[in-house]
Amino acid sequence: STNIEVEYIKFHSSNPIFIFRSILRMRGIIRTVQPEYISSYTLVATILGSFAAFFANHRNFFSLVTGRGILFTAPTFVTAMRKKAVVILLRIIFPYNTKVLFQNQDDAKLFLSLKILTKEKVNIIEGGSGVNMHHFSPTELPQDLVFLTIGRLLTHKGLLEYAIAAKAFKRLYPSTKFLIAGSPDDSPDHI
Repeated sequence: STNIEVEYIKFHSSNPIFIFRSILRMRGIIRTVQPEYISSYTLVATILGSFAAFFANHRNFFSLVTGRGILFTAPTFVTAMRKKAVVILLRIIFPYNTKVLFQNQDDAKLFLSLKILTKEKVNIIEGGSGVNMHHFSPTELPQDLVFLTIGRLLTHKGLLEYAIAAKAFKRLYPSTKFLIAGSPDDSPDHI
């Protein structure tokens, strides 16, 4: 059996003092635990974790980019300024990552075009992070289909497209249900 210990670290992405404290806390954990590999996902965890691993002199760090996020999609001035800062931080820290994993080609191409990283660092998760079709085989569709999308209630998560598709699909298959499971978000991109 394997024992797993969990350490909770609060990220305060807008306060530089708290950001620095979070990095130092992670660096301390890395030095104490001395893991063979470190993996992070989400933008804030990737940036702070990469810096922590660098300062702890740990060289087996893998980042997973799960999507572009609102910084790369919202057209506001504040978001554009934050995006510039994030791009600079990623350009600084990604060279120290062993690999940067992407769930799709488009995000990898965007990061390459912005010169955030080089091709040698990019790895695409083939098939994304969806269903393993070798383990789960397709079956016939049921008579009454139910679609469910799960995620934060944000425009860039594709909820408007989901609604448009639902409307078109229900014209052909009126008994089909389209559900949304998600929580409200205080982002400017909220629905």
